[in-house]
Amino acid sequence: MGSGQPVPNEQEHPAGRLSTIAAPEGRSSSWSLAARRTGPSQPAPALGPICLLLLGAVAGCRSPRGGTAAAANLVVSHAVVPLPPSPVEASAFLVLENRSATPNALTGSQSPVADSVVMHEMTGGRMTRVTRIEIPAHGRVALVPGSYHLMLAGIRRPLAIGDTVPIVLRFASGEAVTVRAPVLRYTDAVNDLPEP
Repeated sequence: MGSGQPVPNEQEHPAGRLSTIAAPEGRSSSWSLAARRTGPSQPAPALGPICLLLLGAVAGCRSPRGGTAAAANLVVSHAVVPLPPSPVEASAFLVLENRSATPNALTGSQSPVADSVVMHEMTGGRMTRVTRIEIPAHGRVALVPGSYHLMLAGIRRPLAIGDTVPIVLRFASGEAVTVRAPVLRYTDAVNDLPEP
C-alpha cells in the first residue's frame, strides 16, 4: 500500500473491534491518528452527571468553620468571632434555630473572655442595643453582619486567629446553650453565614 494512503490496522478491544489508521509511509509522525469502532456499539456511560455529583459531594464535605451546639429544641450553628481590630471588643455571629412549635427568644449572653456580651441590631447603618431577639416557632434567626449580632465588650486578653471563644446563650424558655466560636479572619468567619 505505498500509495500514500492511510493504512487501517484492526485490533480487538473489550468494547468491540477498533480500527486505527496509521500514517502512510513517508509521512512524518505528526500525522494525526484516528480511531473508529467497527464492532457492536455500546453506549458510553453518562459520566457528566456522576462527575457533577462527586464534585458537589466533595464541596459539601467541607466542615463548617463555625461552632455548633444544641439543647432541647434549640440549635446554634455557624458561631464565629471575626478577628477584632480592637483589643477590647469583638463581634460574634451565629445562627439560632428553634425546632419547637412554640416561639422562643434569645434574652441574654455571656462569655468568660469578656466583661459583657451585648445583643445589637443594625438598622439604617446604626447599631442599637436590644434586650431580646425573637426566634419564631420552627424558624431561625441569623446574627450576621448588617443585622443582629453579639458584641463582646471588655475583652480580658487579646484574641488571635485559632482561639476559641465560649459563649453562653440564654433563652426565654429557660435553656442555656454554650457554643464555642472560633476566632477567624473576617472573610473566613462570614463566608459560610446565611443571609439575614
